[in-house]
Amino acid sequence: LRGTREEKVTIRTGEEASLKVAAFPAGRVFLYGKPTNDGKVMVDGSYLEDLPLNGTTPLATGTHEFVVTGPTGKRVAFEWTIRGGEQTRVVDFSTGRVEAH
Repeated sequence: LRGTREEKVTIRTGEEASLKVAAFPAGRVFLYGKPTNDGKVMVDGSYLEDLPLNGTTPLATGTHEFVVTGPTGKRVAFEWTIRGGEQTRVVDFSTGRVEAH
């Protein structure tokens, strides 16, 4: 969820290897709900945490599929392209829309 990176390395028996890994590009997201700030947040098909998201879990940069389910069962699905830095969205459960702030 926070991102994956794969690299193929071949090491022969008895050899040692040292790998340097570049910093993983990530952004911090803030996500709130209205009229209620309660619900479950799924990202790319996996549970992330409950609303509100307060930027504590960095997400890999790139486009992710979000599904937010409110306390009444109303679901709002949307794509969010995460960039470095901080971004904020508000899910309006009454209209099913997502607003950038």
